[in-house]
Amino acid sequence: MADVISKTINTQIRKRLSDGTYQVEHPETKASQVKDLDKSSIGLSNVQNYGVATQTEAEIGTSNNKYMTPLRVKNAIENSIVAEASDKQQSIASTEEYEFSPSNFKKVKEIQVNISGRVRVVFDLKHQYEKDVARGRIYINDISKGTERKTSSTSYTTYTEDINVVAGDLVQLYIYTDIGRVYTKDFKICYSVALKHNSPNIIIN
Repeated sequence: MADVISKTINTQIRKRLSDGTYQVEHPETKASQVKDLDKSSIGLSNVQNYGVATQTEAEIGTSNNKYMTPLRVKNAIENSIVAEASDKQQSIASTEEYEFSPSNFKKVKEIQVNISGRVRVVFDLKHQYEKDVARGRIYINDISKGTERKTSSTSYTTYTEDINVVAGDLVQLYIYTDIGRVYTKDFKICYSVALKHNSPNIIIN
């Protein structure tokens, strides 16, 4: 076989491979042996010589000469939406929990959020005895963020607070009482999904 094979012969070899009915005549042929080989020789004439977008390029969304992988599409979508606090429930930990005279605040509920923005946190709180105080507080990643809530009611009182979060954050509820039992239930994360905009954002869900 000659050291250089013509572009026409190479195209014929490619067609025999693609229809599956012929044997490859020159399986040892290398691209370096083919004269005038270009992307049209192997059916890639409509494919641009673009690189893959970086995460920054995907999130900014201004480049028109980069390809997007599934991961970069995910990056772009996540960067284009934001949480806006609302009454739309997205997650709930409904099980009733209680603590019996803990020495300090103890974590009893935890929900991870997968979006950045502002969310509404809702929870119910009550005490075993009317004369004593039940306390509850919202934490983010085990750091106190919310206002300390207090009640001496033996019936559930609902508390609501809007908190800023970053995707991946753990939104948590800690409770505490000096004596008796403190109860909680229906720990909720509520928000609407909006497209980022100059002002206001556009609610899409």
